[in-house]
Amino acid sequence: MTRWAKNADNFKVSLSKSKNKDGSYSKICRIPKPILAILKATEYLEFKITKTGKIIVE
Repeated sequence: MTRWAKNADNFKVSLSKSKNKDGSYSKICRIPKPILAILKATEYLEFKITKTGKIIVE
């Protein structure tokens, strides 16, 4: 288990390949606990892509 420094503001996570039922692949990552605490995520995260290509996480 990775421990993050209390004042950390940069988190690098690994992506793992996961096969879907239809034969395609998705990527899975473990989200650091400090990020989850800020997002207050309990069940899901929503990703939105803006017209300029930025990704917003809600």
